[in-house]
Amino acid sequence: MALVSSSVAIHMRQHPQQLEATRAAAAMRGFSRMSSASLAPSLCETTELEEVEKIYVALGKEYKEGKETLIWAINHTPREKKIVVVHVHQPPRTILILGGKFSVDHLSEEQVRAYREQERLKTDRSLEAYMTFCSLSKVRAEKLVIETDDIAKGIVELIAQHGITKLVMGAAADRQYSKRMRGPKSRIAINVQQHVADTSCTIWFVCKGNLICSRDASLDESRTARTPAAIISTRKSTQSEPAGPTSSSLHQSSSSTYNDQEATSTPRLELEEIGIDDDIYQKLQQALKEAEDSEREAYNLLESVRRQKAKIDAELKAKETKGKQIFEEVKNANKKKQELELKIASSEQVVKDLAEKLSGSRAILMSLREENTKLQGERDDAVRRAEELLRKRDDVDQAATSSNGRMSTNFSDFTYSELERATDNFDDSHKIGEGGYGSVYKGFLRHTEVAIKKLKPEGGQEQEEFYREVDILSQVRHPHLVALIGKCSEACAIVYEYLPQGSLEDRLVCKDGTPPLSWQARTRILTEICSALIFLHSSKPHCVVHGDIKPSNILLDSNLVSKLGDFGISCLLAQSNTNTNRLTLQPRGTFAYMDPELLNSGELTPRSDVYSFGIIILRMLTGRPAVGLIKGVTEAVEMGRLREILDVSAGDWPFAQAEQLAHLVLRCCDIQRKNRPDLAKDVWRVLEPMRRTTTTTTTASPGPVFQPSFRSTRGEGCIPSCFICPIFQDIMRDPHVTADGVTYQAISPYP
Repeated sequence: MALVSSSVAIHMRQHPQQLEATRAAAAMRGFSRMSSASLAPSLCETTELEEVEKIYVALGKEYKEGKETLIWAINHTPREKKIVVVHVHQPPRTILILGGKFSVDHLSEEQVRAYREQERLKTDRSLEAYMTFCSLSKVRAEKLVIETDDIAKGIVELIAQHGITKLVMGAAADRQYSKRMRGPKSRIAINVQQHVADTSCTIWFVCKGNLICSRDASLDESRTARTPAAIISTRKSTQSEPAGPTSSSLHQSSSSTYNDQEATSTPRLELEEIGIDDDIYQKLQQALKEAEDSEREAYNLLESVRRQKAKIDAELKAKETKGKQIFEEVKNANKKKQELELKIASSEQVVKDLAEKLSGSRAILMSLREENTKLQGERDDAVRRAEELLRKRDDVDQAATSSNGRMSTNFSDFTYSELERATDNFDDSHKIGEGGYGSVYKGFLRHTEVAIKKLKPEGGQEQEEFYREVDILSQVRHPHLVALIGKCSEACAIVYEYLPQGSLEDRLVCKDGTPPLSWQARTRILTEICSALIFLHSSKPHCVVHGDIKPSNILLDSNLVSKLGDFGISCLLAQSNTNTNRLTLQPRGTFAYMDPELLNSGELTPRSDVYSFGIIILRMLTGRPAVGLIKGVTEAVEMGRLREILDVSAGDWPFAQAEQLAHLVLRCCDIQRKNRPDLAKDVWRVLEPMRRTTTTTTTASPGPVFQPSFRSTRGEGCIPSCFICPIFQDIMRDPHVTADGVTYQAISPYP
């Protein structure tokens, strides 16, 4: 080997041109190796022992910005690798309602849950768009989604939990991109860059499809040059065949072969030209090959050492982490032990104190038992006498009219046993309604078909609603208000007249296949409810505000005559000449029908009922749900497309009247209370002429509509008592059928 090298050196000194050619060939061969080693770095580049099988790409819920980051990751990832779309969902802390932002702490759980569910659906659609784009790009992909309040913390936890070694994420929003960017600008990217403890994770920060910077996997390898054998070449977009597990090595091998041939062909020709024989040339080639083999073996040995070092470091790190976990567990266990010992000592003292109190309470218990036995006997006697008096009490109410039409009415007090017999012990087969207030049962009580609302007796609020509703209904009577028959304080139950056609809500959604209401019937029902509200608001000396007007609280009888019910959250307000009577309370009711100013100020006024009544009119016109209805009707009216949103199932609406009613209703639903119209002066003057024009209906013959009047009912206007049903306090349609008024309603269930 030395002899060959010496002879070659002597020959090269004698032929300097041949020396330059040999050096050029070696330079070309070295350039060939360096060319394959200096390819543009990609996501598949690694210096570790194991090749990373998955590339994780952190994307936001905005598909337009996340798409640029995903495209960059796909273009720099071989096809045999798998893309993992990572998304950290952050639940919103504020919710946009009626043009304003509200904190979730000030809203109900149902509202927050509904809004967050919509946000999750939007996020799912964006993730499906990412997965579809990967599928169209012929790249295998999967998604990884978690939910946390801190996005950066969530990404850091995912890196630690899943052992992520390659991550692509955004450096900043696209609008913040500039060619001078040298590092991440967004708070999330900066926190991830600072708090990722795992040094084996390489992070590429991308903005608007451009690589801004990267966080290398290890500090000792991030800035060092890599040898050719340590680099896996990038999949080029111009390559015709798909990249496989051996495509990069084949490309490198073919490139090296070509460069070696090119490097050796010229020196061989020149050596032959200057007369060097083949034997010397072959020895020279053999020496060069041995040098290359030695270099390759040294590099492989170095790589093996690096792999072993990385493996040992990983094992040490895992053991260190496990040791810290064990230490924390032991520390927490000791802390819990101390807490339990303190609790045990405290419990022993409590047991000792309770034992002393128990011994002292036994004597008191004996005396209380004797007193209880005595009181129980007195109670039984009192109950027996009270039941005898109730059975003897006349059921006929004394109708004494006042100056404003309010009646001081006596109603029946029923026993709990009577209600049990009427409903078969409140059997579920008799249940016709249920809600947060309690349950409604259908029963047959004292020869009359009735509806019994049994409130939940758990809290004081239900008791308050019970007495409030009984108090209001016992003082007011109107043909379009649900009639109160009696109550049972023991069961916290109210007995109403039974209305067989259900609620207006059931008819609007055509529950159980019922036919839709015609526009004539809807107009008549709106007129009836308007007259009932005018009656309540004009009542004296106390104005009655319903506070929870919605279709489910409007009931229909067999002739589809409407009656307003559920006065559980109603209020009595003192009348004043300024018409600014109001009451401040905690907002309650159904959100879609609730006055916006009631939500903000908590002040309940008659104009609050006007807003809710306006929503009901919009539902009657369009047949659409209440949520978002005001905005849709406003846009349709402004764009002249009101005819398109009218409910066609109600028949052919007279467009001129419908348009007039729509403009009036939008005033009723104004955000500002002062801009809402008056029911008697404005709304009634529009509804009553419309009702008069309806000559026929498509459902049933309507009953008479009560005409609102504010005159005193004393003197000439007083209705004879023989015309009033003593149970329901309604004007009887056929008072000549019977004189006592009781049989009038009692015979209705029989053919």
